[in-house]
Amino acid sequence: MSINSLPDGSIKIREHFWLARFGLLAFTVLVVAGIGYARLGGVEIFHPAYGWLVGAALTLGVAALLEDVDIEFKLPERRVRWQRRRMFSKHGGDIPMDAVKDITLSIVGTDDTYYRRPQYRLVMVTSEGSIPLTNMHTTDKSELEQAADAILAVLLRVPAGDIIDHSLNDAIAQGRTIEAVHWLRMRDGLDLTQARKVVDEIRLKE
Repeated sequence: MSINSLPDGSIKIREHFWLARFGLLAFTVLVVAGIGYARLGGVEIFHPAYGWLVGAALTLGVAALLEDVDIEFKLPERRVRWQRRRMFSKHGGDIPMDAVKDITLSIVGTDDTYYRRPQYRLVMVTSEGSIPLTNMHTTDKSELEQAADAILAVLLRVPAGDIIDHSLNDAIAQGRTIEAVHWLRMRDGLDLTQARKVVDEIRLKE
């Protein structure tokens, strides 16, 4: 995953698998070409051939499933645009920034499960549902929190310094979760998960 800041203040997130896809396709072509050459020349390079063909087909399937992601938070237009592409398909969307309710981390696994460490993925919560911003899960929580900070800086409707203590509850009550989370992080030095937990606790008490 890469995050780029554009001259107009926008943020672009990219997650591409070109190298992995190229390697998988190269293996598939090598196997198919090798079997074809062996058949023509009467040489058994890949034996048994059907096993290698099954492997090549599976490799091609994995390459086809790899999904590239481009998401852009367009500051001048106050829009969020995304596109997801696979080998044989693509889809995308476009929503106003005001429809984004939160940027959070989804967690898969704990120390008590199959995973030795929790796995994190960046998620955008909108009025219509949640949209993953990354396909891959990672144990590097700090990298995703830095990405979330960059996105929140674009999404914030008012500077964090303009929010005073008594307005925190107002922000939460009005559904301005992004502002509340960012303000708590700036004031108390909390990480994204901790600040989100505090906001949820305040919301439950209301």
